[in-house]
Amino acid sequence: MKKYILVLCTFLGYTSVFSQVGINTNTPQGIFNIDGGKDNENPPKATQQLNDLVVLPNGNMGLGTTTPTTKLDIVTGGTSASPVTGFKLFDGTQGTNKYLRSDANGVGTWQEINITRKVQLGKFPSSQTTVLSDGGATPKYSTTYLTLGPGKWVVHVGLTIAERSSGLANGENYPIRLYLSSNQTVLENTTFNFIGSNQIRGRMIRNTWSGSPVLIQGVNVIDVTDPAGTTIYVMIENKSASTEQWRFVTTNWENYLHAFPVN
Repeated sequence: MKKYILVLCTFLGYTSVFSQVGINTNTPQGIFNIDGGKDNENPPKATQQLNDLVVLPNGNMGLGTTTPTTKLDIVTGGTSASPVTGFKLFDGTQGTNKYLRSDANGVGTWQEINITRKVQLGKFPSSQTTVLSDGGATPKYSTTYLTLGPGKWVVHVGLTIAERSSGLANGENYPIRLYLSSNQTVLENTTFNFIGSNQIRGRMIRNTWSGSPVLIQGVNVIDVTDPAGTTIYVMIENKSASTEQWRFVTTNWENYLHAFPVN
C-alpha cells in the first residue's frame, strides 16, 4: 500500500512540476515560455518580453509579449517613429508593393494592389495572320491574347471582322460573338471568373464596303483567381451556315485589346 501511495505522490508531483515548461526561465508566464535573452523578472518587463515566445492555456501565442490577446500576437518594440518589422512571408508570390490577400478558405498570398497595377496591352501576331471560319462548332482562336495578374480586370476587345459569305444582300446580317478563354482550343475559364456577361455580342452586316467589314467590340469584367496569373485568349464564334462565313485579319488598324485593373 505504501508503494502505491509513493508512486501516486511521485506522479502528482511530476505533473505539477511539468504543467508549465520554461526554457531559460524558472517562472514561465504560460504553459510554454522561451526567454531568449534569459533576462526575465517575475513578471517580466515589456523590454524583457521582446525576446520571449509564450503559449497560454487558451492557445494564444505571443512573440515579443507574454500576454498575447489573439491566436498570434507579435510585438517588436517598434514605434511610429522607429518601426521594427515583425512579420515575413516568403512563399514565391511576394513582391514590391504587394499586399496579403485571403481566398475563401483564409489562405493568404501576396497580391498586387490595383492602383499599382498597370494597364495591360494585348498581343497581336508580329506579321499579318488571317483567321477564317470553317463551319465547325468550336470557336476559332483569333491569335490575339493578353496576360493578366491576379485580381479584377475590365477587358476591352475590338476586332474588325469581314463578311465573306455568298448569297447575302445589302443590309442582311447575322449575329456573331467574341469570347474570352483560358484555353485557345476550347472555351473555358479555369483560371478566372466572369463578373457579369461571359461574351461580347455583335452583328455581321452585308454592306457596300469591300468585304463588308464590321468592328465587333465590347467589354468583359473578369476576376483572375490563379495566384500566378493567366493568359486570356480571344475567341471568335464559328459559323456553320454558308451565308454566315467571316474573315479576321490581325493587322486591321481598328483592332484593339487591353485590360484595366479595378477593385
